[in-house]
Parts: sequence; C-alpha cells; structure tokens
Amino acid sequence: AATAETNPQARPQTPSLGVGAGMTLPSEPLSLDTASVRIRFNDNVAFEPIIGFARASSESELETADDAYTSEYSESGFELNALLRYTATERGRVAAQGLAGLGFTTLNTETDPDGKNNDLVTETTALTVSWGFGLECFFGPHWSVSADATNPLYASVSYLEEDEVSDTTSTTSGSGFSLAVDPTVRFMVHMNF
Repeated sequence: AATAETNPQARPQTPSLGVGAGMTLPSEPLSLDTASVRIRFNDNVAFEPIIGFARASSESELETADDAYTSEYSESGFELNALLRYTATERGRVAAQGLAGLGFTTLNTETDPDGKNNDLVTETTALTVSWGFGLECFFGPHWSVSADATNPLYASVSYLEEDEVSDTTSTTSGSGFSLAVDPTVRFMVHMNF
C-alpha cells in the first residue's frame, strides 16, 4: 500500500491547491450544489473555503366544486464555510482527517397562497462553529474524492418572519453549545494542482 512517505506520487506535492465540486446532503439526487478550494500547506494540514447554494420551488393546486386555488412555495439558501483539515492517520490511498470549521448560512422561504397581500416570508441566518471527521481517497497526485461529516458545536441563529395577512414582522434569535451528533454530510471530488 502506498503512503505519502513510501510513495510521494500517491498524494499531491505540498503546498498544493485543489479545486472541487460535490453535494451536501440532504440535496436533490445527483445535484452539484457545493464548491470548494482545498489549500494544502503540508501533508497533514489543509484549509478549505466552501460555498454552497440551494434553490427550490413548488406549486400546489386545490380544486373545489366552485373554484380552484393555487399556492406557491419557494426557498433559497446560501452557505459559506471554512474548514481546517488535519490528517490524523492514513492507510494506503485513504487519509482519515479531523475537521474544525466556521460557517455562515442563510435560508429564505416564501409561501404565496392565492390572493393579494397574503405572503409569508421567512429568513433564517446562522453562524456556526463545527467539528467533524472526513475520509479522503487519493487517485494519484491530481485527483481525490472525500466524504465529510460535520456537527455543530456552537450556533447563533436569527429568525425573521414577515406575515402580510396580519401585517406583522417578528424576530427571534438565540445561541448555544451542543455536543449532539447531527451531521451535515458532504461528498466532494477535487482536482489538485
């Protein structure tokens, strides 16, 4: 089995830059919704800025004997994370890594039932500190595939709701620490230079 020590061609030479794309679960099947740049400082430490995005919409229709009603729903989200990756151990082409991260996420939703001035709009914004584990498999010095699972350690969340029916706006916020295991799973493919 080749490792970085016994076969330097099994990994990218450091320092190196990897450009990647992948998906963050849950997501639509086979949708690439995440991009990152992996900067390797040495064989053990890498820094990875990550950008994620999501957009979805749906429409439902209700027909009665007298009329038909439609309702539209849309959501959009944006995620910006920075991960520090530390290779704890490696076996063959696979490296096991510990992860520490800082992230910013925003999610906007809009529900628009039939009629005028009856939209419900929400905006959720979160700042998180996370921890996790990852596996990275190298297919030579230029390609790698990785799977990561990160969990929130600390989160500060703000929630804004605007209801046109009652003409109200409400804001809620909170923060706290958690050791619960509620992972965000990410699969990525990187091309290394």
